[in-house]
Amino acid sequence: MLKKQKWYDLAAANALRNYAESNFKLLASDKKIYKALQSLESQQDGLCKGVVATHRTLERAAKVRRDTVRASLKRMEGHGIIEYTPGSQNYADHQASRIYRVSLDELKTKKLGEQPAHRLEAIMNRRPIVYGNKTVQPTYTIAITNRLYASDPNVQSNKEQRPIRIAKGCGEGQILIELDFKAAEPSVIAQRLGYGMDGYSIIAQAEGWTVDQVKKVFNPIVYTRSRSTITTAEKIGITAPGSIEFLSKVDNLREQLRRPDGKPIRHTTTETGTTIEAEAGKKMHNGNLLSYYAQGTIADFINHAALEIIALEKKRGWKLAITCHDAVYILARPEQIEELRSIILKQVEPTSLTMELKVRSWNK
Repeated sequence: MLKKQKWYDLAAANALRNYAESNFKLLASDKKIYKALQSLESQQDGLCKGVVATHRTLERAAKVRRDTVRASLKRMEGHGIIEYTPGSQNYADHQASRIYRVSLDELKTKKLGEQPAHRLEAIMNRRPIVYGNKTVQPTYTIAITNRLYASDPNVQSNKEQRPIRIAKGCGEGQILIELDFKAAEPSVIAQRLGYGMDGYSIIAQAEGWTVDQVKKVFNPIVYTRSRSTITTAEKIGITAPGSIEFLSKVDNLREQLRRPDGKPIRHTTTETGTTIEAEAGKKMHNGNLLSYYAQGTIADFINHAALEIIALEKKRGWKLAITCHDAVYILARPEQIEELRSIILKQVEPTSLTMELKVRSWNK
C-alpha cells in the first residue's frame, strides 16, 4: 500500500484536470485514466511529479478495460497533456511505466488541443505558392485522417504535371525535392503484423504478380467493409497460401482495432497517439478502422515533419511548397536533401516502424 502524502494541493490538481478536459479532445476513457493519474499522484510524489504504475494498476484505478490503457496513454501523450515512458505492455509483467501530467502553466503556453494538422492547415492557408505561371493561394482543409487537401486550385492533383508546375517557384540554386514514403500504408500494416516487407510485396511475391498489379487491388481488399478480406481477395483471384496467411493476419488486426465485445466503435488511434473519430452519425466498419489507423499514422509523420521544415525556413533558405498524401515537396538546394530526409525520418523514430523514403527532384 502506497503511503498518502501529508499534503496534496487538491484544488490545483482539480484545476489542472478541469482545464485539460475542457481544452483537449479527450475520450471518456482518457478522462478516467487522467483522473486516476491524479489520484496516484496524491499517493506518490505529488502534483505533476510523476506516477510510477503498471498498466494493470491504471486499469484498476480508472475502472477501464485492459485494452484501453495503452491507447489512452498514447492519445494523451499525443495531445501533450502527459509525458509517458512506457514499461511493459504485457499484463502478466509488472514492469511499470513512468507518467507525468504536464503542469497547468505549461498547458497554457501550448496551442490548446490543436493537433499538428490544424497548425499546418492554418499556416498553409496563408502561404501563396508559384504554380505554373501563376502565384496562387490554395484553400486547405483537413480530411478525417488528418491529411491536408487543397482546392481552389487543387495543387495536389495531376501527378505528372504537379511537380513541373511547382518547380517554377524555385529560386536561384534551388530544385524541387519530393520526399515520399515508399508503400506507406502497406508498410505500416505489414510491420504491425510482424512482416519485414510491405503488403504490396507480400502479395506480389505470393501470387507472382507485379507490385503495380497489387497496388490496384490492395486498398479495396484490406479496407473492405466485409468482415473478411480473404473473401474479397478470392473474388479477384488472390488465392496463394502466402497471400491468405497475410490477409488472415490483416483480419485479426482489423478485429483487434474494434472493441473486444464486438460492439460498434467510433474511433481508432494511430501509432503516434492521435485519435481519429468517425464523422458525426457514421459508424466505422473494420475497413475504416484499418484505413484510418494506417493513413492517420502517415499523416502524423508528414504533418510533424512539415511543421519542422517550415520552422527552419529562414535559417536554411528552403521553402515547403505543399504536402500531398504521403509526400512533401520542398524548394531547396540539392545539398540539403539529406537534412530534409533526416527531418522526415526522425518523426518515425518514436514508433516501432521502419519507413523508407523515395527521393525525386525537378529543376525549374
